[in-house]
Amino acid sequence: MGRVLCWTRWQRSWGIAHRCSQLHSLGRLAQQNLESLKNTKGRTIIFTDRSGMSAVGHVMLGTMDVHHHWAKLFERLPSYFDLQRRLMLLEDQISYLLGGIQVVYIEEFQPVLTLEEYYSLLDVFYNRLLKSRIPFHPRSLRGLQMILNRQVSKTITFIHSLRWAVCVHA
Repeated sequence: MGRVLCWTRWQRSWGIAHRCSQLHSLGRLAQQNLESLKNTKGRTIIFTDRSGMSAVGHVMLGTMDVHHHWAKLFERLPSYFDLQRRLMLLEDQISYLLGGIQVVYIEEFQPVLTLEEYYSLLDVFYNRLLKSRIPFHPRSLRGLQMILNRQVSKTITFIHSLRWAVCVHA
C-alpha cells in the first residue's frame, strides 16, 4: 500500500482509534483488491463524511461507507479525472470572459466541495456571465485572482461593480 498512496489526511479531528480503524479498513481493501487502488497513485486521500473527489482533486472516502463503496469509487476515478479536465477548460473560459482573471478554489476557506458540486457552481457562474455580456478586454485583468463561493449571484454583482470601476478608472 505504501507504493500506491501519496498522502492521507482527515477532514475532522477524529481520535487516534478512529483514524487507526479507517487506515486498517483501507489496508484490508488494498489486500483484497490492490488493483482498484492504482488509480489513487499520487493522490491525497481524505477520510471525510462522504465519498467522491474533492474540488481540488483529493480522493474523499466516506467513513460511514463500506469497502464495496470505496472500491467502486476507485474504479470510477478515471471519469473524475475527465471531469477535472473539463473543469480546467471551464475555468479558462471564465477567465477569458473576465479579462484574464484567474479562477481559484481554495479548500481551506470553505467547506469541502465535491468535484461535481464545484463544476456545477462554475457552470452556473459561466452561464450567468454569458447572459450578462460583461465586456472585458482579453487579458485586461490578467494577474488578478477571483475566489468563487457558493453565492454565485453575489459574485456576478461584484463583477458588474468591478466592470464599472475598471471603466471609470481606466
